[in-house]
Amino acid sequence: MTGKIHQINTGSGGVPKLPVPEAYVSLERVIGDEWSWGIDRIQSSGKPGKHGGSQKAVCLYSLECLEELKKSGFPVFPGALGENLTTEGLDYHTIRIGDVYQVGADVRLRISAIRTPCTTIADAYGAGIIKAMFDQRVAKCDYTSPRWGLTGFYAEVFRQGVVRRDDPIEKIFAGDPDIPLGKWRHYRGNEYDVLDIALDTETEQPEPVVIYRAREDSEFGPRRVWVRSRNDFLTTVRTKDGDVPRFTFLG
Repeated sequence: MTGKIHQINTGSGGVPKLPVPEAYVSLERVIGDEWSWGIDRIQSSGKPGKHGGSQKAVCLYSLECLEELKKSGFPVFPGALGENLTTEGLDYHTIRIGDVYQVGADVRLRISAIRTPCTTIADAYGAGIIKAMFDQRVAKCDYTSPRWGLTGFYAEVFRQGVVRRDDPIEKIFAGDPDIPLGKWRHYRGNEYDVLDIALDTETEQPEPVVIYRAREDSEFGPRRVWVRSRNDFLTTVRTKDGDVPRFTFLG
């Protein structure tokens, strides 16, 4: 899947973001874009926000999704929804959490999460836009939802560098469609963050393994990182209440 960068957008807060011809993409954010409220940035309320940081360094939205929203009567345009990169030629309905993209010669991104539309967007373009973009199936990473992709995506940065308008953007690695990165709950109640899907090279044929980290401290140490085979991660477990998934995705 190959497309191109239609527009690069930065801003000082709120929407829309404004176009720039090029920008440097760091591990934490697009330089020049100040809409970054990660753990390293504190709001006036004294609390960290939901934007920016290594897991949400870049926000992407597509020209094609903007056209879908325009057909529904919403006055949107490149940069209107606060995305850093407006792409052209990528089918967002087919994008999966964990997909890796090469952008231009330097930058490499991995899709890390859906972008949940916020009240800032609703205030700017009408309350109905959130319903048009998002539903609970999308929140649960249900790729069959007709709204999948219409929220846009966040990405983490694997390789830093400069991006320019019209740079190609190409998928070079497909994420595991059954194990999206993000928060999962073990059937006993503990919660974990799936960090990556790796390959075990000690098996006869390299087998995928899930790397996940405890969200809370445990008897085995603070925020312990675990590894489990993909097949075992996805199995069901027999309990007194019947068979249940070993892990359930929370978003």
